[in-house]
Amino acid sequence: NSDVDVSQLEPFGEHLKELQLFVLFNSEMTFAFLSAAQNSRHLTSLHVYNCSMGDQYTRILKNLISTSDLQDVCVSAYDSTFDWSQILSSLVCLENLQSLSIQLDHLDSGERDYFEHILQKNTLVKLGIFRSYMGPHLCGALKASFDSMSSLQEFSISESAVQDQAAFGAMLRATGQLSLTTIRLVGISLDNDGLDGLCAALEDQCGSLINFCY
Repeated sequence: NSDVDVSQLEPFGEHLKELQLFVLFNSEMTFAFLSAAQNSRHLTSLHVYNCSMGDQYTRILKNLISTSDLQDVCVSAYDSTFDWSQILSSLVCLENLQSLSIQLDHLDSGERDYFEHILQKNTLVKLGIFRSYMGPHLCGALKASFDSMSSLQEFSISESAVQDQAAFGAMLRATGQLSLTTIRLVGISLDNDGLDGLCAALEDQCGSLINFCY
């Protein structure tokens, strides 16, 4: 309701453990809810999915991540100008992050370094990449990190554009270093390079794989 003033929303309080915001195109509403959770020190799960934020709200989201002991994070932005480097740098500080679902656009070298650092801390049990561009930087970061991710059990990529099929196939093949129980590839188009990598990954995972979706 555009007539409702959300700017004066009262804080959620210190007992809030989960905050989930889905498809909010009103940036003021996104800002109000994130602001209301700033003092919720027991927050362990944060989902901000396809919400309008823009650069001006990066600070408040980064602060919320940095001051919480989050174990479960899902982040995507409706705005193409969103500063992902700020969010990735704050995710690096989380010591108990077990589940990460994230939208990653065209990674630059600095963002790739942050992302690799997050992965190689080896706390993640679940990793999801969605609405992303699977180019050489992102595929390379994943491939370079898998040998340090022995805790990872579930890996998914959804609704993403594969820009480099050879790099994507090599990345999938590298998952053979892991003992995955779940692989999900949804809304992904693969050519022969990608399919070769997928087949190699499935062959390597035959002893541990429980769930597969393509």
